[in-house]
Amino acid sequence: MHVEEARVLRSKLESLLPSGVWARVEGRRISRAKLKSLLPVYRDGVVDEPSLARSSRILEDYFQQQGYFFAEVKAAQEFHADSQTLDLTFRASLGPSGAFEGYGIEGNRAISTAQLMAVVSRPAQGLISRTPLYNRTLLENKLSALTTLYQSKGFMDVRITPHINDHFRDQAGHRFVTFQVEEGLQTTVRQLALTGVTAGVQKELWPSLLTRPGQPYSPGRAAADRDTISDHLGGLGYAQAEVNWETSPVKGRHQVDVNFHITLGEQERIRRVVVVGNQHTRLGVIRRELVIHPGQPLSQDNVADSQSRLYRLGMFSQVQIAPQDLPSTETEKTVLVAVEESRRWTLGYGGGLEVQRLGSNNPQGTFKASPRISLNLNRLGVGGRDQTYTLWGRLSYLETGAGMTYVIPYLANRRDLSLRINGLIDRTRDVLTFTNDQKGASITVEKRYSPSTAISANYSFSRVEALDLTGHISPEEARLLSQPARVAGFGGSFVSDHRDDPLDATRGSYSLADAGIMYKGFGSQAKPYAANFVRLMGQYATYYQVNSHLVFARNTRMGLDTPFGRDANIPLPERLFMGGINSHRGFSINQAGPRDPQSGYPIGGNAIFFNSVELRLRMAQQKLGFVLFNDTGNVFTTIRRMRLLKFSQTRPLTDVDTLDYDSEAFGVGLRYKTPVGPLSFDVGYNLNPPRYTAPGGVQQLARFQFFLSVGQSF
Repeated sequence: MHVEEARVLRSKLESLLPSGVWARVEGRRISRAKLKSLLPVYRDGVVDEPSLARSSRILEDYFQQQGYFFAEVKAAQEFHADSQTLDLTFRASLGPSGAFEGYGIEGNRAISTAQLMAVVSRPAQGLISRTPLYNRTLLENKLSALTTLYQSKGFMDVRITPHINDHFRDQAGHRFVTFQVEEGLQTTVRQLALTGVTAGVQKELWPSLLTRPGQPYSPGRAAADRDTISDHLGGLGYAQAEVNWETSPVKGRHQVDVNFHITLGEQERIRRVVVVGNQHTRLGVIRRELVIHPGQPLSQDNVADSQSRLYRLGMFSQVQIAPQDLPSTETEKTVLVAVEESRRWTLGYGGGLEVQRLGSNNPQGTFKASPRISLNLNRLGVGGRDQTYTLWGRLSYLETGAGMTYVIPYLANRRDLSLRINGLIDRTRDVLTFTNDQKGASITVEKRYSPSTAISANYSFSRVEALDLTGHISPEEARLLSQPARVAGFGGSFVSDHRDDPLDATRGSYSLADAGIMYKGFGSQAKPYAANFVRLMGQYATYYQVNSHLVFARNTRMGLDTPFGRDANIPLPERLFMGGINSHRGFSINQAGPRDPQSGYPIGGNAIFFNSVELRLRMAQQKLGFVLFNDTGNVFTTIRRMRLLKFSQTRPLTDVDTLDYDSEAFGVGLRYKTPVGPLSFDVGYNLNPPRYTAPGGVQQLARFQFFLSVGQSF
């Protein structure tokens, strides 16, 4: 072939589109789809010698990963001028197949084997450990990663050699790779100098530097320190500062002296701050969030912090903060704060299906399905301030209601105080005995000590009424408890939430303590009975991540309602109930605890104890999970009748106190991760379900319970 013809052919090959390329492999069948995903010629649209060499290397890696450790691939090409196509043939010589057993480390002293192996092989993410992978490229990458790690610790002369054993444990064809480490001596820093800055700036920088005296030295650590110094100086307004370093070896020692040369340049300061784009938001609200002010150095850290604080208000869809005269050489800058306001009115809606034991003539209820519709209307920036007003409504067989919430996140311009005002009109049928009709309002002031810890104080006033009581409890109680009651009083709460993810926690803890007093002097009713009582509630949950796929979780809750004073009683809707997916899974929703001795319907109690333990197993890249759980506890008539070590009924079934015992359930659950939280399906088996009297005779609650929901049980 003449030189000119060869040049033309090479030009055609290099400009050929992937659609005109036909590739095949001799010696091993590979589908065309797999080839397209492997070969760079299909992605890059270039066919030249480097591309073919890279393709051959990729195919060799592919075969080696399948166990053909001695695979070799040669590329050949043939161009068809008549059809303008290119045939690529990759001739594969595979050799014998084998099994890869893994990697090992030898000779290391300064760095632990566990730390080195974490670089070589990533921890498994599921129950079943992944088979270790091997090919030439992976081996080179692991070797490079180990070398980089050692050099970052100051071992500049480290040598790591991979030794390949193809007769691992005397089995032919079983390959094992051992990285033999020769660490050498560690290079440390003898002296560190910072020139070009004041002693005050040096003092500020010193704690954050890696190359301090006595610490290991590496170019990577010095480069990280250079970036740290540049960022710090940028925060002081020296955006054009230059930072360079040099090292001087110490004769006769594995030590260096490090000197950072700093050229500050001109300090940029803020002349003025201009806010634009706020059509409805008050200017004072925006300026309150800014930590950049005229006369200060132009700090990029303060600019980023101001931008973040404005976004956290939830009132702006876009925030940009930058010097207006950026190209100018002037050191006095005008900073422009440009905001774009979010929509002030937003409408949210949703729907779903509830499947639950709902009201019927059976004290245990009957499985029924009900559609559920919800609406939320939010108003942001009320009065141009960072305050929010929300209207919501829900409609289903189980609950029909509406309410409003008004939130002031920074009460009296204090970032640690917030105010919440709630109003509620609700009719709920989650207890089979009655329909809870409630109308009320509350006001809550919260003080936040940290992102995870807060206390709150509140006053609440509500009118509660138990409807549809006929036939569900004895006539004497019905006449008293079916009357509307006013419940009002003061309360306080303490919350400490250290969970890593409130929807699906794997580690941390959650603590809640709540206390309240309802008293006629605060607005509670006085006749025909006084709604005077004290309520104490507590919860403590912990989460322990045993390993990457196993979590042990436990949750304990206790509650107490105690009436006080003459003729005091607790209205039926205010009594304690328990049972369901978020509490005791040995019972259907609110089916635990005391029951009416004549009708058998649940009537609630004045004390509650509940403990749950779960073993959560995660698989399939954390998408799928299984749960083993044990739920123990019950609702008790009073605190005096709480028997935490009693697990059976011993009294006559006509006595309501016979149900004051611990009920225990075991079960299994399935979890599937979704964007809104894990989808949960649980099956609970009650070891000692209560027996009770009903008009049809003695009955026993079902042993098996089924639950479907979104989110973990706690």
